[in-house]
Amino acid sequence: MYDIPTGLIVDHNNDTAFCKGCRCNKDLCEFEIAPKKIRLALKCKECRDVEAERNRKHRLNKTLGNTKPQLKRTGEERAPKIDLDSRKLPPNFKMSDYSSKDHPSKELEYDGKLIKYCQSCKAFHELCHFIDPKSNVENTQCNLQREAKAIRNKTSYHNNIEEINERRRERYAENPVEANERNKKYRTPERLQQYNANRRRKHAENPEHNRDLRREYHQNNKERINVRDREYYRVNKDRIRGNDTRRRKTQPKTRYAMIVNNAKARDLDFDLTLEAATVLMESPCFYCNYKVDEELISIDRLDSHKGYNVDNVVACCTKCNTMKRSLDPKTFLLRLKGILEPLDKDVCRNVYRNTTGSKYTDCKSNAKDRKLDFELTYIQHTSIVALQCYYCNRNNTRLHKNGIDRLDSKIGYVAGNCVACCTDCNLLKGTLTENELYKQASAILENTEDRDLHMIDHIPKELNPMAPIR
Repeated sequence: MYDIPTGLIVDHNNDTAFCKGCRCNKDLCEFEIAPKKIRLALKCKECRDVEAERNRKHRLNKTLGNTKPQLKRTGEERAPKIDLDSRKLPPNFKMSDYSSKDHPSKELEYDGKLIKYCQSCKAFHELCHFIDPKSNVENTQCNLQREAKAIRNKTSYHNNIEEINERRRERYAENPVEANERNKKYRTPERLQQYNANRRRKHAENPEHNRDLRREYHQNNKERINVRDREYYRVNKDRIRGNDTRRRKTQPKTRYAMIVNNAKARDLDFDLTLEAATVLMESPCFYCNYKVDEELISIDRLDSHKGYNVDNVVACCTKCNTMKRSLDPKTFLLRLKGILEPLDKDVCRNVYRNTTGSKYTDCKSNAKDRKLDFELTYIQHTSIVALQCYYCNRNNTRLHKNGIDRLDSKIGYVAGNCVACCTDCNLLKGTLTENELYKQASAILENTEDRDLHMIDHIPKELNPMAPIR
C-alpha cells in the first residue's frame, strides 16, 4: 500500500499516475521514493533526476560566483489552487486531456463547480479566474498570470525600446511594401476603434503628462521632424493645400483660429467668441447675400480702424471683402453705384479721391516685375489714359489723372485689353473680369437697396481702400 501525497493523480485501475514534470501517465513504480518505496513523489524518477542535476549545477555556479542575477518576477501571487482528490474525479479522467499544450485547456466539473487548468501555474483554478473582467472573454491562462506577463512585457519593452525600434526600421527598410500591407491588414476597424478609445481614456486620465511627453519628444527630435515634415510637404503639396482650403471653408474652429491669428499679427482687438463667430460665418453675406450650404464665409469689420468687436463685424464673402478692403461701407456702396449709373458731381467729390495716375515708364516697369506682357507704345498708353474712366466715367482734371487697367487680368498689357481707369475703380475691380465686376456690383446694390443700414451711419468716412489699420 502506497502513501499517496496530496496533488498526485492516481489511476488505481491501471496502476498509473500523472507526472507533474513531463505531464504524462506512468507506472506507479516510477514514483516510488527509496529506500522503503512506500511513499510516492509528485514526479517520476526521470524528471526527479533531471531536476536534481539542474539544482546541482546551479549550486555549483552559485558557489563559484558564475550565476546571473535573477530578476524578481512580478505576480508571485497566484489564484487559489485546487488540489484534486482522486475519489471525486470522474472514472474516465485523464490529466493529459486537461494539461497538454497540444490543445486548449478544457473545463472540468469538480466538486459541484467548474475548474480549469492553468499552463503557467501548473494547477487547477475555478473558471471565474480565467475570465477577463473587461472583455468577458475566457482565456487559457488565469488572470493573475496574464497581468504579471503584461507587466513583464511592458517593462522589457521600455528597457529595450531602442533595440526594438532599430529592428523595426531594419525590417521596414528590407521590404517597405510588404510592411505597409501587413500594417493595413492589422489595422482593422475594430482594432482602430479600440486603439482610439484607449488613447482617449489615457489622455483623459492624465492630459498634462501626455502633453509633456509630446513636447519632450519634439524637443529631442526637432531636426529629424523638421526634415520629415518638409519632405512630406514637398511630395504632397497640392493635397495639403486642398485640405487646408477645405477645412477653412467647412470647419468653424479652423476658420476661427485663422481669423484670430491674423488679428494678433495686425495687433487688432479680438472680442468674438467661437460661438458668435460661428453664427456669423454660417450666415449669408451682409453685402451680396451670398451663401452656400456647408460652406463658411469670412468676417468683415465695418470700421477697418477698429478690431473684431461684436458691434463692428458682419458676415462677408471673399469677393465683397476683397473689393471693400479698408473702405467704409457707405463709400463702398456709392462707388459700386457709380459703376452702374452716373453719380452727381457733388457726390463724386465725397466718394472718389484725386490721384496722379500712372506714367508709361512706371507701368512698363511694374509689368516687368510681375512678369506680364507689355506691348503698348508710349503713344498708345498716352491715348488710353487721356480718356475718361471706363467704369465710373470720371474725367481727367487738373488735380486728377486716370491710370490704365486690364479688362482680363490673366492677359498682359496688350492692345484691346487695356482701358482707362481711375485708381479707386482699379482697386475695386481687383482681379475680377468686367462681367464679374458688374454682376457683383448689381448683387450688392439689389441686396442693400431697401434694407435698414442704420448700423453704418456712425462709421467714419474712409476713402483710401489701402489705408493702414493703425
